[in-house]
Amino acid sequence: MADYFDGWFRPTEVNPLPAVASKRTLTTAICDALIQRYTRAALDSVLPDELRLEWRRVGAEPGQADTKRDLITGYIEDWSIAQLASLAQRLSTYADIYKLNQDQLASLVAAYEHGDGVQGSTKNLIFASTGLAVSTRLRTTVTV
Repeated sequence: MADYFDGWFRPTEVNPLPAVASKRTLTTAICDALIQRYTRAALDSVLPDELRLEWRRVGAEPGQADTKRDLITGYIEDWSIAQLASLAQRLSTYADIYKLNQDQLASLVAAYEHGDGVQGSTKNLIFASTGLAVSTRLRTTVTV
């Protein structure tokens, strides 16, 4: 009976998508790397003391964060992609971070440096001024 169904239900192969460096992917990778390695108590000192991050959330203190992810995002929530990539680069070589997380962070940093933040082909864009148009004059001289 097992031979009869052989080949009918082949497991599908899943090819991983290439790393895309975006604010969401970098933030998630940074949070995952820190959450999987450190306890909440350790994060209270690692983030400000070892990584030298400043608390960014106005009107709240780090002790008020409900979860480890909430605590981490309180330090990096309004960062640009460049700042997140820089932190990811630092964490990818940080000895305390697990190897799996280091590899993920390194691939995102490589994608950021390569410029693959947005998928698809690039397009030529023409930007126009909203003010007065600059006139370009071409003069030709004909000598006989």
